[in-house]
Amino acid sequence: MKILFISPYLLMPNIGAHIGSLSHLNAIKKVFNEDDICTVAINPGFQKQETMLPINYIINAYKSKAERTLNFFLLNGLCANKKVRTEILRIIRENNISVVFIDESILGKLCKDIKTAYSHIKIIAFFHDIKADLCRQWIKQNGLKSIPYNSGLIYNEQLTAKYADKIAVLNDRDESLYQHYYGDTSVFYLPHTVIEKKIDFTSYNIPKTNKLRLLFVGADYYPNVQGIEWFIHNVISEIDTISELNIIGKNMQKYAKRFNQHGVTVIGTVDELDSWYINADVVISPIFVGGGMKTKTAEAFQFGKRIIATSESYEGYRNIIPKEFWNNYCYEANSKEEFVAAIKDINASKDTIQKQAYEPEIIDLFERNFSAEACKQNMLKIIGEYINA
Repeated sequence: MKILFISPYLLMPNIGAHIGSLSHLNAIKKVFNEDDICTVAINPGFQKQETMLPINYIINAYKSKAERTLNFFLLNGLCANKKVRTEILRIIRENNISVVFIDESILGKLCKDIKTAYSHIKIIAFFHDIKADLCRQWIKQNGLKSIPYNSGLIYNEQLTAKYADKIAVLNDRDESLYQHYYGDTSVFYLPHTVIEKKIDFTSYNIPKTNKLRLLFVGADYYPNVQGIEWFIHNVISEIDTISELNIIGKNMQKYAKRFNQHGVTVIGTVDELDSWYINADVVISPIFVGGGMKTKTAEAFQFGKRIIATSESYEGYRNIIPKEFWNNYCYEANSKEEFVAAIKDINASKDTIQKQAYEPEIIDLFERNFSAEACKQNMLKIIGEYINA
């Protein structure tokens, strides 16, 4: 039996969806023989992408920006156009595929074509979020011009819900949203995990500072920009004498002039994340809108760091965090006053916190729930019945 893994995010590093897709692929590799796995990376852009990942096929969806824009009006969403679908059907036929794992909900036209051509093939679809809900938020934020693109995403997700044999979501909120839009269908949970890595804390010389070191990690994406801008405008002036904030993330340097002020440094794109997390005392996540689960929350746990975050940033994590972690390692803040109070509370223990690079209890929480092994066990619940089938 052979399984085909399809993702539009494998060629898009430095975003949460890429990390999620790669984690799912790695989990499947731990479950199936590698010779039985075929991988397709869809490039949703119009410029060719290269990668060092072991991918069998790369499909470039478009030749130009104009072609991509036209496809929005054909309800193809991000990359569910005819060229992509035809190429994947060929790959299925030539590789004698029995199971298809589609790592996004927005390839519904592809799901329909697969079921039409090969009714015996089992399709598993992972929903990074619920586009039926999220796209409505995006239309409100971006106006009428965004309707064609978002309508294509919603339409494709509807087809995915109709034609997929199994649905996997991140958390209980997404399960509720899925059932609200698509009916009371049972779904599987596949919580967010991050890429497995060995972190050598001893290789970093972490200096003590007079100020609490805050870190925000997030790419140039509306919820991230909106959230950190709110934090800078509302919170920084209250805590800039006791803390300093670094902002990293793909293309965030474009906001340097807008965000840089006393106590704030915008770095933007970085080559690696490890040193930034290790040198931070606290990770902040002032995200107020969005869907799914936030990668930065799992990454903070992976590095054993305290985190101050909104209720949105704790979606999918809240029920797993032990009671004794709250207001010790994990702080929830949804207002200026709550963020200020949390930062001041942690700052009172700054000297103790800076004596060690990480909190072992937080890393243990990560290993048990959001590690590669945890992802493998969750994946087994979804695709285990197809092993040796």
